[in-house]
Amino acid sequence: MSVKSERTAFTRHIKNGGLIHIPFAHAEGRFIVPDELLRKLIINEQTVFRYCGENGDISPEFPINPNGSDYNLAAVCNPSGNIMAIMPHPERTYLGDAIFTSMRDHIKNNYLLKHTSLSHEFPRYDIKKFKANKNASEWVIDMIITDNEAASVQNALSSLKFNVDITRQVHWEIVTAGGANDILKEIESSGELFNSNKEFISVINQNENTVSFLVRQKEDIHSISKLESLRKRFDIDGIVNLRRGVIWNVTVMGGNFETVINDILDTHIFFNPLSHECYRIS
Repeated sequence: MSVKSERTAFTRHIKNGGLIHIPFAHAEGRFIVPDELLRKLIINEQTVFRYCGENGDISPEFPINPNGSDYNLAAVCNPSGNIMAIMPHPERTYLGDAIFTSMRDHIKNNYLLKHTSLSHEFPRYDIKKFKANKNASEWVIDMIITDNEAASVQNALSSLKFNVDITRQVHWEIVTAGGANDILKEIESSGELFNSNKEFISVINQNENTVSFLVRQKEDIHSISKLESLRKRFDIDGIVNLRRGVIWNVTVMGGNFETVINDILDTHIFFNPLSHECYRIS
């Protein structure tokens, strides 16, 4: 633990620098924080728990940092210390009980917490036009079945009173050396990049009053894994690089086109500017 015991409602029964051994099962969940904001969080004593080794040693490398979280962050509290976001699961073991007994003690005795302020402004994300590698082929993948992810985004935007239609496609940029057509046929036959029972190769949406955004992970582990599989498992030569992304197609049904698009982008519903890249492709 990297804060004083009395700093939060969840840490009264844990010493500063103390260790708790609790499981993590959060897949890709992690804390990503801009440097300036992280500095403020540290000064404010809001970086409550950090991933460490069994002796308390802190390293940004796996497995001590299991998910690449900035500053090895495992839990962060709000400025008042009465709300905490935590990635691991203290509720799954008695070894995490100190967090819950601290909560009970705090509520029962109505302890006062240190109130601090925190402010940070994020700069507006500059969305550039997408340019594929000159040696790349592009696949746009559509779904045959209902796309629940697109439906969820559609519902969320509708609840915010946006009159838009949302569709989603998967984008693959495949950089090859040599005969691209033969390599692409091998990749398609492998079934690694899309499931032909549920998906098919399509084209980017070109409907009227529609704009498309390509969103990619900055740390594209998924593509690296697929590239290794195609090379080693399927023995496909000539693949230089592979990048996966998601295309969000937004059709504006009413209102000023650019205003609606900019307002939607400000919600960050399509991407997290700290962990994603976003490009305009149509």
